[in-house]
Amino acid sequence: MRILVVEDEDDIASIVRAKLQQQGYIVDVVGSVGEAEAAVTCAAYTLIILDRRLPDGDGLQLVPRIRQIQSETPVIMLTALDSVSAKVAGLNSGADDYLSKPFDSDELLARMR
Repeated sequence: MRILVVEDEDDIASIVRAKLQQQGYIVDVVGSVGEAEAAVTCAAYTLIILDRRLPDGDGLQLVPRIRQIQSETPVIMLTALDSVSAKVAGLNSGADDYLSKPFDSDELLARMR
């Protein structure tokens, strides 16, 4: 399985990458909406883990584009925005799940399954 992690915080990106690689996944990490859009255009992903607060915009704006390019690829929002309205906005944008930071990596793996 190939997973795209869209996360601009290096520490979090490294933790997620390491945990997923330990599970045998191939992991690509990018840090912006623009890089993520380029990645989904160039490669097929089994799952996308997407932050909301990115240097060039809100990850929510990327979800409809992902659906156009890779309609079957699940998207999990992984973000510090944890209000009910933020979660609803994420799910309404087309995300399949929403996990708030700080998070437990075992919970992330369970949600991926």
